[in-house]
Amino acid sequence: MHEYTECYLYYSCMMTECDLYIRKIWEECLMQEISHLHKAKELLEKYENKSWQQVIGGCGDFPDILVLGPNIDYIRHIIATTTGNTQKEEDVVPLGRLSENDPFFFYQHVMNDPLCEVASHVTIDARIRRKGCDYRFEIKENPLPELRNRRCDNTSIGRIPACTPASASSGGTTADNCQCPLNK
Repeated sequence: MHEYTECYLYYSCMMTECDLYIRKIWEECLMQEISHLHKAKELLEKYENKSWQQVIGGCGDFPDILVLGPNIDYIRHIIATTTGNTQKEEDVVPLGRLSENDPFFFYQHVMNDPLCEVASHVTIDARIRRKGCDYRFEIKENPLPELRNRRCDNTSIGRIPACTPASASSGGTTADNCQCPLNK
């Protein structure tokens, strides 16, 4: 099923790609996955004594082509509403709901102190010094005002509650949302 799904995804990408050069890349990926699919079929018959129809069902036709499109607005919404969320045990919670003794802050102190030595920030700072701004490609200004200055690495948002706007945590929490029978 894994190989069949990969073939379906590459076929969808190939069929919906407008750029002929990139379409050839998708076609090559599809051909590679089709060869994997044939090998998986052989192994399925040899070791599990099953036909591919038993696994995939029907005649193997793909469902409707998956059309991938722009998701910029969705991503901007996620950035705007969840940047201030963090993990607390099994739950996703707004940073502002943590007490000062929560393990999140201990972890930050152990893993990210001193902040000027954290590899990702060293890389961003070096890029800013070299190019005059960070690495982000933006078609509109960042949905969070705190992240709009591309000449300075914001190391506070998402780490320090007072520097993280409440609006960046409006995505809710996962507390008590699990319907898994193991948790009952």
